[in-house]
Amino acid sequence: MEFNRNRLQELDALRGLAAVAVLLFHYTSRYESQYEYIGRPLATVPYEYEYLGVQLFFMISGFVIFLTLDKTNRPLDFIVSRFSRLYHAYWICVLLTTGSILLLGLPGKEPTAIQIFVNMTMLQQLFLIKDIDGVYWTLFVEIIFYMSMLILFVTAQLHRILSILLVWLSIAAIGITLEYYTGLRIPYTVETLLNLKNIPYFALGIVFYHRRKNLSYTPSSLLVIIASVVVIAFSKDLTATIACLSFTMLFHLFINEKLQFLKNKPLLFLGAISYPLYLLHENIGFVVIRQLTTHNIDINICILVAALISFALATMVTRYIEVPAMRYIRQRYRARASS
Repeated sequence: MEFNRNRLQELDALRGLAAVAVLLFHYTSRYESQYEYIGRPLATVPYEYEYLGVQLFFMISGFVIFLTLDKTNRPLDFIVSRFSRLYHAYWICVLLTTGSILLLGLPGKEPTAIQIFVNMTMLQQLFLIKDIDGVYWTLFVEIIFYMSMLILFVTAQLHRILSILLVWLSIAAIGITLEYYTGLRIPYTVETLLNLKNIPYFALGIVFYHRRKNLSYTPSSLLVIIASVVVIAFSKDLTATIACLSFTMLFHLFINEKLQFLKNKPLLFLGAISYPLYLLHENIGFVVIRQLTTHNIDINICILVAALISFALATMVTRYIEVPAMRYIRQRYRARASS
């Protein structure tokens, strides 16, 4: 598989590692909480590390979206870029997951026709429809973030992004304070549309893009970093706070070109297949593990087989669906835009 030399390959490698971290958590702790193990795996990823891979994804998204917006001339440019990146691979992964569950069974996960249809929009949470696969919740979070950034682009406010992030983080902090001291919560719809639970991670990614572009930290960018860490510290547990600080240091090293060692073929391969791997691994992996354990196969072998199948499917979706579809749509769009 060829790797795009124009991409920020260190971020691709980090994205691949985040996807693998999520997979390992789901195949150990998450599976065990929903279905019975036969035996014990050699190691498990504890529940306190549940969302760490996802949080790294959000930081990467914050960075990459601003990179995309810097190359965007019109709102439609951004919409086409995001659509071509997300939807075609997602549709195939929804169908593969649905087919695996219907064919081999996964108790409690069987999708209905309306569920399949609405999940194809990626907006099922708006309609209170259950995700066909548990990992899909993050896609809605990403879309809300993209819409927020698009609104700022259209209204020509992106140059004020650091000030906007400080206000945004202040609202998140007020929400945390109100809930802690009074038990009152910001309405769910407002909390969701403002992405208050996840904005600190996106904000950190944005700040590091700002730092990379401007070659130095500004007082505002440092304030955003501090505010993001503080909001996470007060809203999450100690593990999440330490992880946030670690990811912050990781991004600092990245923008100072200290992560060049990540540019190796295995990690870049994981980065290349990370999106389909993330979408495909959970329920398909659960189906595989559950089927194999009925034959009294060692649980470690079951997990290994599930992982290998997920890697194989992700590689095929990347090679034959995601990359060709993205290239075709973007080429057609550029051709029409220039005509």
